[in-house]
This record gives sequence, C-alpha cells and structure tokens, in this order.
Amino acid sequence: MTWKSNILSRWLPLLPVALISSATGNPHSLTEPSEDRWMYPSNATPGTRPQVSTFSALPADSSVDDRWAFFLVAFDTAAIIPPGLDPHRYRIRSMEISAMIGQDDLFRYDPTPDPWQTYATPDTPATIPDPDPGRPLELFGAGFRNSFTPNTFTESSPHGGSAPGTRNAYPLGFDPSAQPRDISNHVTQQFDPLPWATGQMNLPPGDLVPVNTTVTFTIDTSLPGVARYLQDGLSQGRLWFSLTSMHPATFQGGEFVSYHTRNSFEHVLFGDAAPQWHADIVIDNPLAITRIPGEPHIHLTWPVATGFTYTLQQSPDLSENSWSPIHTLTATTHEETTHQVLPTTPGGKQFFRLAITPTATP
Repeated sequence: MTWKSNILSRWLPLLPVALISSATGNPHSLTEPSEDRWMYPSNATPGTRPQVSTFSALPADSSVDDRWAFFLVAFDTAAIIPPGLDPHRYRIRSMEISAMIGQDDLFRYDPTPDPWQTYATPDTPATIPDPDPGRPLELFGAGFRNSFTPNTFTESSPHGGSAPGTRNAYPLGFDPSAQPRDISNHVTQQFDPLPWATGQMNLPPGDLVPVNTTVTFTIDTSLPGVARYLQDGLSQGRLWFSLTSMHPATFQGGEFVSYHTRNSFEHVLFGDAAPQWHADIVIDNPLAITRIPGEPHIHLTWPVATGFTYTLQQSPDLSENSWSPIHTLTATTHEETTHQVLPTTPGGKQFFRLAITPTATP
C-alpha cells in the first residue's frame, strides 16, 4: 500500500519551485481485530472465547444494563496508516466493519433501527409496536471508565461492576449536539441512541439468520461526533467498536446473536470468520517548504512515523511519468525530517510529493 500526494501546488516567494502539500491513500483492510472480547459480567474467559453473544435482559430485569452483553473489538491501524498526525488530517471517505454469525437460526434479520418505545421494561410496557420482525444489530464506539482508557484497556481487562453504568467498557454514542454518552441504558433512560451503523445481510428482512452469514456495518460518518471519534482513533493508532443488540435473552436460552471471534475454530482454520475492518481514508500529510536567506538550497520538512518509508519525489511538469525519487527515508522514530534540494534554474518549475509505504506488511 502506497500513499501518494495530492496535486496541490503553491509558490514560495522568490523561488521558482512548487510544492505538493498533502498525501493521500487507497482503500485498505485489517482481516482480524487486535483485541476482541465478550463484555458480559459472567464471562470467565475474556479475550479467548471462540464465540460472543449479544443480548438484553429486558423486559424481565432492569438491575443490569439494557445492553447486557456486547461484543467489544479493537483494530490497531498504526501499521498501515501513519499515526500521530493532527486528527483533522485523516479524511474518512468510508469505513465499515464486517462480522460473521456463529450459530444457526437464533434470530430474525431486522435491517432497520427500532425506536426505544418498542421495548418494555419490568415497570413500563412498550408504547408502540415494533414495526418489523426481529431486532437490529447495531454498531457504536467504545467508552472507558474507572481509570481505563482506549490505550490501557485490553481484551483481558476486568469487566467491572454488573450494576447499570459501572462496567469498565461500554457502548459509546453521541447525542444530537455531539456530546459523548453511554448508550447502554437507552430504553430505561428513554432516548434513541443514534446507532453509527445497523447490520446489513444478504437476506430478506424477517428471515431467520443462518450460521456463517456475514453482517456488514457501514459507519455513517455524518452523524454528530462520529467522524471526530474515528479521526482521534486513527491518530492514536487504535479504533474501538461495540457490536450490540437488544434481543431478549432468558437463562440458557432466548433470542440472541452469536458472532465468531478471532479465536473461533473457523477463523483459526480458514482465516475469514473474525470481524474485519475496511476503510478508504485520505491523509493530509503536511509537507512544508522553506529557504534560509543566503543559502542555495530549499528545505522540505514533513512528519514521519515509525514503520513507514517516505520517498520524496520531484517532477518538472506534473505529468505522471515525470516523477522521479530524490530521497528515501525509513523512519525509526516519530518526529519531523528535513531534506535539502537545489532549486532548478531561474524560471524553471519544480513540484514535490511524498510516497508513503508501510515498511513491513503487518
């Protein structure tokens, strides 16, 4: 995967050179999470289960979170996308998560969100009927509490409390004003959680879902707060997501969703059953140009990240076959680097761009 620069040029006063000032990327994927675990208080094997289920205790029990059990996944992006830039420099064209169902015919396919009023609690019956069969599969971000952060929580970290609002990781959403909120108890707190994506399948709505069906979550980056959450994660090199549903479960039964994890037998054998991450992201990698009075050289400066190789290219006229490499650097630190270039003869033009390539395939 190579990230190349956009054709954006500008003139520096008194210099016959032009600068290409940003870098772009191509679609890319991660074929399994770096972390995945069942967020459920009775999970005795966090981070190692072959399958994970999602369900609610409603309408029978309100002493636990409405979204009682959910699937928490993280993708480390730092090996394929340079981290450490200002978050606004990551422009997200598209992003989706896919996952695979692990058990046969346990729930019906519902491709649309359901209003909170269609759910009941022990004290309050549903006030409007569910408009379609089944309950949707939904995707959100992830929030952390009790001294945990996105960088310190792992798939084997403790669950935390079992009472509502006490577990260490929770499904994170945003309200209409882009303020973050725990959406674990949206029914008892009476609000619609604004899911970032609703799972889509190649099935007729209302059908029972067969084992090994692929579910695709295409993230709506236009929702309040979502794009910035993703940009912050790319800058930090890790993205966390919560796969949830509100299917009513009973002891050792009920209606629930089961997903394959990266520890599932199917994924270990065939490599395609765990959740996957797919994205198309443009990176604006700053490339600055300066000249010190009295010096013959111009100075090109840009940030670098460990694990990436940066090739500075130049062209006299921007035609695709005219680009030639003039400097290559394999970064071993996160810092800025500078390369000196002699300008062309007076009146000539020079254009510069960066090609950015992962040093090693992850």
